[in-house]
Amino acid sequence: MVLLDLREEILTLPTLEKKRDSIREQKRVANDELTDLLEKYKKESRDIEKLEQSSFTTFLLKLSGRHADKVYKKEKEELEAKLAYDRAYTHHVHLAWEEEELDNKIEILRDKKEEYEKKIDENREALKENPDFIKLEEEKQMLLTEITIIESLLRTTLQAIQIAESATASLRKASNWATLDLVSGRSFFKDMAKYSHIDDAEQDVNLLASYLQELEEALRESGINMSFSLTGFKNSTDGQRFVDMFFDNVFTDFAVKGKINDNYDLMKDKISRLYSLERELKLKDSQVEEALEKNREKEEKLILENA
Repeated sequence: MVLLDLREEILTLPTLEKKRDSIREQKRVANDELTDLLEKYKKESRDIEKLEQSSFTTFLLKLSGRHADKVYKKEKEELEAKLAYDRAYTHHVHLAWEEEELDNKIEILRDKKEEYEKKIDENREALKENPDFIKLEEEKQMLLTEITIIESLLRTTLQAIQIAESATASLRKASNWATLDLVSGRSFFKDMAKYSHIDDAEQDVNLLASYLQELEEALRESGINMSFSLTGFKNSTDGQRFVDMFFDNVFTDFAVKGKINDNYDLMKDKISRLYSLERELKLKDSQVEEALEKNREKEEKLILENA
């Protein structure tokens, strides 16, 4: 079979795989329905048996003239349950048959796809000196390198976002304790809780600084000048803590809360900018992946033309 014929055949593979997945889901739902209907049918059958076996109930129904009606009604319900089960069973069997047919077709096409890819690789070797092929290979290498850089930037950006979010959450908690300190008066416990969250935030910010520095350097290497400086972040000092915890007054409380809120606003700004960068990188990654796919299509077309 020539390469072009093979290619046209295997183009149907994704459609068949999608259809097979849909059939499997329908089969799962049908199987659940079949189980429920079987239980219902068994219940209706048991009701008939109970009615016939209960001699006293049967005696009373016969005396009242309602026995035949009762039996007829139960038999009708049993029949309806049996018919519903049979229909569901037939549908389930049909879905199973369809799934098996698709599995066989997909297996055959996957073998042909493997054969096609092997032949493409063989013909690719024969085109190594072709100028058009060389140009496409150079373009492919450039695009693959670009994708590697973008994905690395994305990983660093996402890690920075995670750390910044953690620092912001700690600052929010510290701010809540600072507010409580202002409105309800001095408490050593409240101060300890507040500074525990401040310590957590500062630890995150120190880690974040190294990630942001790495990110800035990588962006510069890619020709993007973007600053994520944390110079505006104000760390707490031992002196501030001592005064706040042992010589507490409203002015100290306001100063500490103001510092926490300033740090919180700074972190929110960094997070916003990091999310903006993430969106830009994802868009760029999508564009490069699209260009790479077009490059592969051109290369495959060239191979087919020279096969």
